[in-house]
Amino acid sequence: ESVILESVIEGFNEYYSRNLAREVEKGKKENARKGIHVGGIPPLGYDVDPETRRLTINKFEARAVRMIFSMFLEGEGYTAIRDALNQDGYRTKRGNPFGKNSIHEILRNEKYTGVYIYNKTAAKSARGTYNRHRQKDDADIIRLEDAVPPLISKEDFARVQEIFRARQHKGARQK
Repeated sequence: ESVILESVIEGFNEYYSRNLAREVEKGKKENARKGIHVGGIPPLGYDVDPETRRLTINKFEARAVRMIFSMFLEGEGYTAIRDALNQDGYRTKRGNPFGKNSIHEILRNEKYTGVYIYNKTAAKSARGTYNRHRQKDDADIIRLEDAVPPLISKEDFARVQEIFRARQHKGARQK
């Protein structure tokens, strides 16, 4: 009897855990549909308003973001941008000096144009392997226009993405 009871209790515990995870994710998606920040460190240039839980502009950090985009559009490389930011006393959200990867992630973040995006990346594949750069289907992504105060124009963001596409490595087939 104790073996059966233990199995039943383990089954209930597993069900409770999975159901709780589903409910938490449902709540996060509902908040995202309202444009509410659902956790984590906000992007550089933004802070979270403690009352509304929405992103607000951090004026000091916003200057760094605008500087990154303008220098990149002027043809400066990651090293020059990184050195200028660190020399002017700017730091990442975690308080570290800027590196090339942090600049690249900022240049790729559409949130700076005022678009709130949630549920964009699929952390796990069907086989259970991790790849945080894999994107989900468009139907699963929550995307709200003008839900975040913009720091840069959509035109500048589009020009930066076009530069990235032009620099993209073409495979041997394309040659």
